[in-house]
Parts: sequence; structure tokens; C-alpha cells
Amino acid sequence: DITHPNAAEQSDVVERILDDLGVSDKPRILVLNKVDLLDDETGSDGEYAASVDRLIADAESRAVFTSAQTGSGLRPLLNEIDAALSAAEDAPDLSDLQAVSYATPTQAQR
Repeated sequence: DITHPNAAEQSDVVERILDDLGVSDKPRILVLNKVDLLDDETGSDGEYAASVDRLIADAESRAVFTSAQTGSGLRPLLNEIDAALSAAEDAPDLSDLQAVSYATPTQAQR
């Protein structure tokens, strides 16, 4: 949740858990969700902006900004997932995977 005031600290906790599980060396994608809730006021907060910049700089992975609510950024996220799987030596064979339709929560309720 990129809008959370402690987003960087939450990411640090996740990194420690991944390390404890012994999977911190695995490729990953940093998904910064809820970009639809960012506004000019949030973006102008110097401390907040510095926290987000640190979060991205500290990430040893790709970063993608998304909004699950609006669907923004989902295509770039899927592209990053595809690139990560293609680069992995032990990637599963997904060549027979059929097309998947992605619905936003609003669409799913209809």
C-alpha cells in the first residue's frame, strides 16, 4: 500500500520475513498498489516522497505502480511477471496457458 505512511517500514518487515524463510535470493517484483489514492498533497510531502524513493532504491527487484481499484498498471505488472518468469531457469512451462480476463472489483460485482 503505497499510501500507507509506513510503507517503507512494512517493506522492511517483508524483506526480513523473506530472509527468515530463506527465499530472499529469489527474483521478485515490488508492487506499489493504491496509486489511485495518491494526490498532489501526498506527493508534495517531502518526508513521504523520500520514504517512497528509499523504498524503490532499496528494492533489489523491479518496481511497478498499480491500482487494483482502477486497473492502472496491471499490464506493466503482467509484463514484469512474464519477463521474470522468462528469465528464470526453473520457470514453469506456461505455453499452454489460456488467455485470462482480469476484472476490477467494480466489474466483478456486475
